[in-house]
Amino acid sequence: MEGKQEGPTVVVVGGGIIGCSTAMQLATRNAKVILIERCEIACAASGKAGGFLAREWGSGPTVQLHRKSFDMHKALAKEHKIASFRELPTLSVKTMGRSMKGATKKCEWLDGHVSSVGMMDPSTAQVTPKEISKLFAKIATENGAEIIKAAVSGVARADGCVTSVKLENGKEIKGDSFVFCMGPWTVTNSINIRK
Repeated sequence: MEGKQEGPTVVVVGGGIIGCSTAMQLATRNAKVILIERCEIACAASGKAGGFLAREWGSGPTVQLHRKSFDMHKALAKEHKIASFRELPTLSVKTMGRSMKGATKKCEWLDGHVSSVGMMDPSTAQVTPKEISKLFAKIATENGAEIIKAAVSGVARADGCVTSVKLENGKEIKGDSFVFCMGPWTVTNSINIRK
């Protein structure tokens, strides 16, 4: 741990893109962060997802979030030379029925009948979530976060609030705040965080 952490202790459970991003954001803001991951960073969905980013696909209250997120990913990619980040436009292709004859006239790489082709959005990009998750974890540790490789088996409570997470190895990790980012495993009965 290189950074100096003076804020509250935040325990982040789950080392996917959400957990690693949360750990990075908190660690760079002086929180004492403990990131707990059962296997390795981005070992589940974040290590296999497509990583599609769309700047202009939000609606209503999410428009600003989409734009800010896209711009942050782009800036991080430039600053940290993320190899998998690439901006690419999104094409909209509509077909008629099952037959795709004549596609080569509109898009040479398609092998069927295309009724319309058009630019859907020029402000889209792709990045490998595993690569960016590992970068987020690295930045978090450079700012003082600790990563613990262990499976969480449950939580301890006092007055209805989570006070610590219990690990399968018998250890207990105490904190001031807890963020559970374990995808579908967040609500499993074995962990029982909903009580």
